[in-house]
Amino acid sequence: MSELETGHKIRFPIKERIKSSEETKNSCYVVNKDVRQQKLKEFDNETPEIVESYILELFNKANQAYKQGLDSLAHKLYLQIAASGSYNSEILFVTYKNLGNILVRSADLDGAEEFYNKAYTLNPDSDVLLVNLGTLEMQKPNLEKALERYRMAVDVNSSNPRAWIGLALVHREFGDLELSWGNLEKSLDIDPCDETAIELMVEWGVKESKFEALIKRLEAFLLINSKNSSIAETYARVLIVGGRLEKARFFIQNYIKTEGENPVMEKIMAVLQSSMSKTESALA
Repeated sequence: MSELETGHKIRFPIKERIKSSEETKNSCYVVNKDVRQQKLKEFDNETPEIVESYILELFNKANQAYKQGLDSLAHKLYLQIAASGSYNSEILFVTYKNLGNILVRSADLDGAEEFYNKAYTLNPDSDVLLVNLGTLEMQKPNLEKALERYRMAVDVNSSNPRAWIGLALVHREFGDLELSWGNLEKSLDIDPCDETAIELMVEWGVKESKFEALIKRLEAFLLINSKNSSIAETYARVLIVGGRLEKARFFIQNYIKTEGENPVMEKIMAVLQSSMSKTESALA
């Protein structure tokens, strides 16, 4: 009968019990308490590295998708990082900032603001983020708040051309055209090849007949990026509209000779020659 059936406890002899206890104590299956704690400590120290390695891989994939303009994939990957529990503030800052940028592009301004604010709590001194926040406020539109953000960006980094472009846009909306133009000039002082600033200067410069300043800026751009056909074509058109016909003809001829055939430049040359012929006929 079993122990349960008899109600009697089965007792091993004292020697057997001691022997069994010592075997258990020395058994390889029982880990010493100190060893156990050390192993747990080592696991705790290694786990964040394993997790962060996985997060870093996700982060690199997200950044690559973002740079390639694959916003849907980048958005998905960045959200995985945001939900991962990562403690890396640098990775989280870029993740939140870029999520905000993606949502701005998809016109989800409320969602963008939420992620921008999360990024702001991690790095309130980022001039890049402050410019993004200013651009967000411009789209709402909240001009006073946008102005505040762009000014903060300039205070943090006065060499950020995008902050000066933002100020130029805000001041133009307020009707302060001269201050707006000055801000735009400042952005091009910092980066003569900023195409956004150049495009704005062409639009405003032609409208306000500021051809001298505009032509100088276009020439400065082409001195650095002579292969940029779009700006070269714009420069030729500005010369014509600004009445610098001879200069325009010389530039176009030289450009075609140097860079080869260019259908757009050839059309501009045809318009120029027609205009010059009419002028000569009128003078005759």
